Amino acid sequence: FSKNGKRLFVGSPGNVSLYILYIEQAVGVTEISQVEDTIVTDGSNEVTSLVPMFAGRNVTLEGIVQIEGVDYTLVNGLMTFTVTPPLSSIVKVNTGLNIIQRKVVTGTGGSEFGSSIDTTTTGDTFVVGAPKENGAGTQRGAVYVYTADATVNFKTADSELVTTDDSVTTTDSGRTGWTLQKTLTASVTGEYSFYGTDVAITHDGLKVFAGSPGLDRFESESGLVSVHKYADNDWSLVHNITQDAQTDLQQFGKSIAVNSDGSVLSISAPTSIFDSSCTFDSNKLTIDSKATEFVDRRKRGGNVYVYQAINDSYIQTQKLANTTVDDNDEFGSDLAVVGTTIFVGTPYDDNVNTNAGRVFEYKLNGSVFELSEQESKLVDPRRINRVFSLSLIHI
Repeated sequence: FSKNGKRLFVGSPGNVSLYILYIEQAVGVTEISQVEDTIVTDGSNEVTSLVPMFAGRNVTLEGIVQIEGVDYTLVNGLMTFTVTPPLSSIVKVNTGLNIIQRKVVTGTGGSEFGSSIDTTTTGDTFVVGAPKENGAGTQRGAVYVYTADATVNFKTADSELVTTDDSVTTTDSGRTGWTLQKTLTASVTGEYSFYGTDVAITHDGLKVFAGSPGLDRFESESGLVSVHKYADNDWSLVHNITQDAQTDLQQFGKSIAVNSDGSVLSISAPTSIFDSSCTFDSNKLTIDSKATEFVDRRKRGGNVYVYQAINDSYIQTQKLANTTVDDNDEFGSDLAVVGTTIFVGTPYDDNVNTNAGRVFEYKLNGSVFELSEQESKLVDPRRINRVFSLSLIHI
């Protein structure tokens, strides 16, 4: 999602595509879903409604939300389904948010374009990772930055196809739509670096972060994160962030998250060794504490690092502490930063059942992020509304 909730970006790396959906709200219509009209299909693919306009409302077919531009087209109040619904199917026109496909952006075959996506507050600038883009070497990866043309009216513009070589096919004369602003590459690279496995962009669109978890530096797949800055009408690499590797396959940079202004950055190495402190008895016996450190090494437990922006560089300020990380938990497989809170995903945590997973919440206390809550299930799937538009989550 764009941070204002108006645009939804959906990656489909299997067919190297990214779908841009516009979330439309009719003026004066409540966001709470209420049925305004119910129609029974007559065996044709055309539907008309007593509702004066479909736009700005969501449409369901047998309870499933239909996407304008994909499942149906709308011309002068007449809805035409792409696939003719079975006879006597139930179509409902509801108040609430409508989902309209506006653009399809495609990448190079086999590049897994769309594996990672992030956007600015408005969604006018978005960044896409293609970690298996070959470029100058096998699966070194690439990152694409796109900007929206200021003249595009997303409520009336026709669907467009934009490709990564900046060619545009459109039936909407006079508009360029989404423009490829820059193709970013890493300065330190190698075969199977997978640059672009995860990407992040600040809300103002002036900094982009891209991970290369497969890069061989200190050890095999030790990883690296590149920081790019937009200035003087161009993008440039300003900083590389690394972590010393204790063993191979730590995959530093597999997940990246940044706060709105780029001042706090979190990066994970989910398959690295997690070192936790040890005690020897109930009295917490300490032996030569000034000279000796006892640690319990958790193989592939994972680590998450926190960085603070100093001009164009990022300085590590913390490694998140956690007393529950165990072997193969992959602490930090996914990250999110919201304000002064960091959320850390640990999909293979065994707290309830084997690989049940857990999400940890860290809140800033002074200058340190402290663990405040841990949840093994934040969403009850039994309570998720079947109508997709009612279940959208925006952070």
